[in-house]
Amino acid sequence: MRAAPGFNTYAANACATNAARTFATRRIQPGPRQTWLKTGSVLLLVFFILLGSGAVASPYAMAPAQAKSAPVKKAPVAPAKKKAPDTAAKKIALTAPVKKKRQMTSQELNFRIVLASYTWPDGANGDQCKIWAQWVVARAGGFLPAGYRNEQETRGFGIKKPVAEAIPGDIFQMDKPHTAIVIKNLGEGRLLVRDSNWVSPLKVGEHVLDTNNYLQYNPRVYTVVPD
Repeated sequence: MRAAPGFNTYAANACATNAARTFATRRIQPGPRQTWLKTGSVLLLVFFILLGSGAVASPYAMAPAQAKSAPVKKAPVAPAKKKAPDTAAKKIALTAPVKKKRQMTSQELNFRIVLASYTWPDGANGDQCKIWAQWVVARAGGFLPAGYRNEQETRGFGIKKPVAEAIPGDIFQMDKPHTAIVIKNLGEGRLLVRDSNWVSPLKVGEHVLDTNNYLQYNPRVYTVVPD
């Protein structure tokens, strides 16, 4: 049998009222889970309050970038000073006399002439006597002018001496004409000489020349003057 509509509404309201009274008067004991949630909510609330005031840093906030160290400035290096020119030394160098090469003495040149004459062995080609003598003196480091008659003396290239004063390395000449290199003074007008075109035509040789046999040809000797 279907109930009347008014009765159902009244019954529903009565049930709701009784339930509200029962809930209000009944003490509900909280369980462990409810206690933990309540405590956590309080702590979370406190945390957000402190976070807003800045007293606590947020764990999600990015740490500020570390300040970059300022670049170390290198001390400026002073440019190297140019060494001042040593004017005193330069002045001395300009004013100091230039050392000339030591000149050979006549004795040294005579010794070298004797040695140079032996660079042509006996029998070697020597050309004319005066030409060969010029070659020998030039190889020794001296100078012998051309000609047979007093050229050494008149042109300042030799010192004229009598045959008796001849020494090794002197130049013998006579108006026959002939030129030779004195190797040794044997005394009494005799000379050991090396020459060309005497022992054999245009050949070098060594022999004793007795000047007493040629007095009519004005025999004489010269000491070559070094350049």
